[in-house]
Amino acid sequence: MFIFDQPVSLPSFWLSSYWGNGDQITISAFHDADGKDLLGSSFVPTPVFAGPGNYSWVECTNLNSPVYRGRIRRFEIFDSTGNAQLDDVQVLIP
Repeated sequence: MFIFDQPVSLPSFWLSSYWGNGDQITISAFHDADGKDLLGSSFVPTPVFAGPGNYSWVECTNLNSPVYRGRIRRFEIFDSTGNAQLDDVQVLIP
């Protein structure tokens, strides 16, 4: 979960996954810091790997729609399967 002091745009961000195996990650964006005013959710698959011990970076650009621009105060990343390990998230705010 990330909470910002003021509403932001997130045209892209990067996350790394370990042994993602194609599992879907849910990304939810909220207009408020409390997580009650949901702007919407996007979905991105993790990379499929040949075996354990592999990391890969995924660029997520799903939050670039006009619905989200300049309105995000909080966003959350959730792996519904619990299989993928999300190790790192880097957020670039323009």
